[in-house]
Amino acid sequence: MSVDVRLVKRFMNLFKGRTDWYGHRDFKSGNTWSEGARDDHGDLLKQPDGSNVKPPPLDKHHYQEHLEGVQGLRIIPIVPDGNVWMACIDIDNDDIDHVELARRVAEFGFPLYVFVSKNHAAHVYLFFDGSGKPAKGVIEKMKEYALALGCERDLIKAEIFPVQDKVSGDSQGNAINLPLFETDDPIAGKMVDAQGNYYGLEDALNKIEVWSSKRKLPIPLITVGFNDGPPCLETLHAKGGFPTGQRNKGMYNVGVFMKKAYEEDWEERLESYNLKFLPSPMTEKEVHDIVKSLKKRDYQFKCSDDPIASVCQKEICKGRLFGIKTQQERIEAEAARIPLPITDLRKYNTAPAEYAMKVSEIWIQLIGKELMNYNALRVHLMGAMNLVPPMMTQKHWEAKLSVLMPKMEFIDVSEDCGDYKLALDMIDNLVQNGRHKSIALTSNDAWLDWQEDKMGSWAYVTMPGLNIYLINMKNAIPVPKLAILLHQTNWEALTIRVNGKSTRVWRAFYPGVIAKDHPSSKESKNAEHNSRKTVTDLSGQESDDASGVVTAESVQSNDGESDYQG
Repeated sequence: MSVDVRLVKRFMNLFKGRTDWYGHRDFKSGNTWSEGARDDHGDLLKQPDGSNVKPPPLDKHHYQEHLEGVQGLRIIPIVPDGNVWMACIDIDNDDIDHVELARRVAEFGFPLYVFVSKNHAAHVYLFFDGSGKPAKGVIEKMKEYALALGCERDLIKAEIFPVQDKVSGDSQGNAINLPLFETDDPIAGKMVDAQGNYYGLEDALNKIEVWSSKRKLPIPLITVGFNDGPPCLETLHAKGGFPTGQRNKGMYNVGVFMKKAYEEDWEERLESYNLKFLPSPMTEKEVHDIVKSLKKRDYQFKCSDDPIASVCQKEICKGRLFGIKTQQERIEAEAARIPLPITDLRKYNTAPAEYAMKVSEIWIQLIGKELMNYNALRVHLMGAMNLVPPMMTQKHWEAKLSVLMPKMEFIDVSEDCGDYKLALDMIDNLVQNGRHKSIALTSNDAWLDWQEDKMGSWAYVTMPGLNIYLINMKNAIPVPKLAILLHQTNWEALTIRVNGKSTRVWRAFYPGVIAKDHPSSKESKNAEHNSRKTVTDLSGQESDDASGVVTAESVQSNDGESDYQG
């Protein structure tokens, strides 16, 4: 029997995959093989490694032979770019009830089509248009469909095609036998529906609808979950759906619920609800328009419009987790359901601030980062208490924290408490012991550049020197935070030349402070006076303390020895 070329082309557009590699099946013996180039005697040509030489490209002739029952065709669904136009659940059970399987497909609203294989097992196909869909996501979805249809759970063995989610190099991929071949068997190769009707080639092609490659695939929707949502939707769902003419408005409200309750896959769930529960499902464009509207930031139930206005139960709805709540109210309600034994919070007014929280009647010390970041808090509590807190998102933790914060106890402590205050005191101590020559910076000391006209000194430090000093003083502070601390206390960063080299320094003015080794300092004068007195006493001469005083005017300034170029 010759098959109309138009039907062949339609079949090719549905059951397509790789055209460079494919396989065949002998309808009589059932033997299958991967196709390859052949010699004049019809034998397969082999590569040195024993694999087949690539065959001539797949074309209409191969499909025609398949449909006419001459030689079965086996197609590899995945193409080199990783996409597929078709996928299949191959159910290896020749005792399967095909009609019951088709009924399950229809009950879930899956966009799948059931075919009877040559040995009366089942192939359940999904088809895409355009450039197809990435194989990896399709494989995962087909596994979900297989489980929902009872495979594995009912000890029914099933294999998903494509088997691979990518092919590369000489990798071919696994091929599957195609249906709708001519045979004397009344059901083999035929498509079957939930009413028990079997369809041959032309009737099957007329009934199959391809799924848009741009449209999200529905998920196996077992239950809806309206008991946590608006009671109006629960009521309408129990009555069989939405009244005539109100389907779009009703589905918009279903979409609002899905988006509130299932943030990760709400679009797929909306598709599933449309296909499974509406007597007359909406078109792809109608669903797309609702999804587009719901993707806007402000989305709420349309409580004042039918079909939900006539069955509204506002007070009950307010108490539902996914009822008429703002997004923040819903997050707070969800957070309240997560058990976490934290009852009280304290803040110690130190710099930086320290915190403590009461967990299972035990006070645990925290820093700000551990308090604000829930993942960091979980790690801290596990180490401090051997407690593994429940998983929750950061936004749910912040909702819990917002409940604790208004009741937080503030505890004042001594002004000299806190790492930052202690660090500032240490920096002041470093400056007070600074030296009057810039070379001091090379040994990580402070340099005090005396300004006679201002009666004070410019104090200079380097960040490496300051960091080493604080580490040695057992009060290390991260360099970025140390830089912020210096900025906040009126230090400025600049570059000067020290000992002939450009050096990045920090500078602040200290009124009345002069280096102890500066010739004009009191300590320097006393030291010189005592030195002269000692020399005079040792020589046996009379000494006059007053004669040892050296004035600032009588000492040459050492400032000029600095390479400082402010």
